[in-house]
Amino acid sequence: MKELLKMIYTKYKKIILIAASGLALIIIGNFLWNVYFVKIKIFKQQEKLFSETVQKYYEYRSQLLPKKGESRTMTLQELYDKDLIEDLYIPKTQKTCDVNMSRVRIYQNENGEYIYNTYLKCGKYESKVDYAGPQIILNGEDEEYVALNSEYVDPGVKEVFDNKDGKIDASKVIVDKSDLNTKKIGTYKITYTISDSAYNKTVKTRKIKVRENLTTIVKNDTKDTKNYYTTGDSNNYVIFSGYLWRIVNVNEDGSIKLVTDTNISMLTYGKKDTDYKNSNIREWLNNLFYNSLTDDNKYIVEDAKWCVDKTDDIKYKSDTCKETITDKVGLLSLSDYNKTIQDELTFLDEIYGYYLITQNSKNDVYANVYGYQMDTSESDVIRFTRPSIVLKSNLYVLGGDGTQAKPYRLGDYKIGSKDDYLNTRLIGEYVDYSGMVFRISGFDEDKNIQLTTVATLAPEGKIITVAYGSQDVVGLRKDERLDDTILFDPKNETSIGYKLNNELINYIDENFIVKHKYSVYQLDTSKKYNELKVKKNFEAKLSIPSSFDLFSAVNRNIAGDKFYYLLDYINDYEYLLSANREGSVEYNSIKLVIYIKKDSKIKKGIGTANNPFYIK
Repeated sequence: MKELLKMIYTKYKKIILIAASGLALIIIGNFLWNVYFVKIKIFKQQEKLFSETVQKYYEYRSQLLPKKGESRTMTLQELYDKDLIEDLYIPKTQKTCDVNMSRVRIYQNENGEYIYNTYLKCGKYESKVDYAGPQIILNGEDEEYVALNSEYVDPGVKEVFDNKDGKIDASKVIVDKSDLNTKKIGTYKITYTISDSAYNKTVKTRKIKVRENLTTIVKNDTKDTKNYYTTGDSNNYVIFSGYLWRIVNVNEDGSIKLVTDTNISMLTYGKKDTDYKNSNIREWLNNLFYNSLTDDNKYIVEDAKWCVDKTDDIKYKSDTCKETITDKVGLLSLSDYNKTIQDELTFLDEIYGYYLITQNSKNDVYANVYGYQMDTSESDVIRFTRPSIVLKSNLYVLGGDGTQAKPYRLGDYKIGSKDDYLNTRLIGEYVDYSGMVFRISGFDEDKNIQLTTVATLAPEGKIITVAYGSQDVVGLRKDERLDDTILFDPKNETSIGYKLNNELINYIDENFIVKHKYSVYQLDTSKKYNELKVKKNFEAKLSIPSSFDLFSAVNRNIAGDKFYYLLDYINDYEYLLSANREGSVEYNSIKLVIYIKKDSKIKKGIGTANNPFYIK
C-alpha cells in the first residue's frame, strides 16, 4: 500500500501540490471571510443604522436642526435613552460599542446641505471620519499662579492645528475668563474653545491659582521696620526643601533672605586670620549644604549678594555695603542681625550661638553667643553654623500662616505620604525611629538613608539616656566613659564606638539598620572640610557625626546637652573633639548617626518636627 501511494504521489506530485495549495487558499479565505470581512460587514451595517436612525429622528424634528455655522451632536447613549435604536455590539461579541465616544454630528456645508458626520467606535473597529478636534497649544504654562488682588494678563494661544484643516488662525479661539476671581484665594480656570470645519470642538483649560505673594506678605509685615522682621514672636516661618527657615527681610528687588531656624553644623570659619572669601565655611555652605537642598532654579537666587564689609562697631547696621560677594548660600551679616533687634530682643537669638559673615579689622569673626550677646572669635575656632539663602521674588504661598506650627509652604516639594520610600524624601525631614527623633542627613551610593539624632543622648545621674518624651533608653554609664585619649573605635572596649555598638545597640531596633563605613577625620583648621586627612576607617551600625556633617549641631528646641563628642580628632592630641571645645569628659554626651535600609517605607507622618515619619 505504501509503495502504491508513493508511486501515485511521484506520478501526480504537481497536481497534488496544486490541489493542496488551492484547498489551503479556500480554507484561509473562508477563515478571513468569517473572522475579518464578516466582522467589518457587521460593523458597517451598524454604522449605517446609527447614522440613518439619527437622520430619521431629525426628519420629523426639522426645527431642531442647527442653523448654518452651528452644529448639533447626538451620541449613541442619547439614542439608547430615547429607545430609538437597539444595542450595538462589537462584532461577534456581547460587548457593547462605546456609547459616549460614538456620535453623529450634524452641520451644514457651504452649499447649505446637512452633513451627518457619523463616528462609531466598537472596540478596535471605528469609523473612518474626521472626529478629532484641533490641537490648541497655549503660550505659558497649563497651570499658572497669580498674586491675590493683582490683574491677570492671559499669555494667550500660541498655535492651533487640525489633522484635516491644518493650521487654524489662533485668533478664532474663544477665550472664557468668567470663572477667574483674582480678589479671592482659590483655583480657577480659563477655557479656550475652537472647532474645525467638521465642527469637531476642542476645549482646553488653563488652571489659575490665586495665591498670596510671599514678597507682598513680607513687605506688609515689615513696612514699619525697614523691611526687616523684628522681635521673637514674628510669624515669619517658612518650610522649604525639608528645612524650617525664618524670614529675615525682603530686599529692594523683592527677593527674600532666609536663615535656618536652628544651627545646622559645627564648623571652623577657616584657618587663623582668614577672610570669608577664602574660608572653610564658605566652601561648606556652597557645596555640601547647598547640595542638600532641592532647588530646581525656580526658588533660590544663585547669584545673591552677601555683604562682607568689615567693621569694629559691634552695633553696626549700615544700609549700604561697600564690599559684596556673589554666592548661592551665605551667612547673616552683623548688620542683618542688628536690624532685627527691637527692645533688646530679636528672633535671631540662639542660646548656642553661631557665626555671622562679618569680621572686624583683625579678621576676627562676629558671632552670636549664648543668645543675648555678641562677641568676636578667631577664625580657627569651631562654632555652630546657621546657613542663609535668598529666595526669588514672586513666589506664591500655597499654605500655612507663617507660624512655627503652620509655616508658609511654597510648593517646592510634595509632602511625603504612606508607602513612599524613605530614600525619596528630603534631607532635613524628621524621622521617629526606635523612640528617638532623627533628621535625614544624607544617602549613600546604594540609596541607604543616613539619619542623625536631633537631640543628644544626654547624661542624667550615672547614665546617658535618650532625652525624648517619656522614654528613657539606658545607654552608657558615666563611670564607664572613656578618657580623652581614645578615638572612636568599635573594637576597643574603652572607646565610645565599642560602647555604642555592643551596649547601647541592645536598646535600639536593629531591623532597619545597615552596617556602614565611617571615617575619622583629623580636624585641621589650616585645611577646608573637604581636604581633611582621614585618620582611620571603620564599619559600625552606630556612630556619631563629624563636625562638618549636616545636623552635627544641637537643635535648641529639643531637650539635650550642648556638650557632646564629635567624630573628628584634634591633630595634636588624638582625642575626640568636644562640641563645646572645653567640656569635661564627665559631662560630655553624644549624638547618634545610623543608616537605614534603602527599601524602608513610610508608615505614617509627614516628615516635620511635630509629625515625623515612622517607617515600616
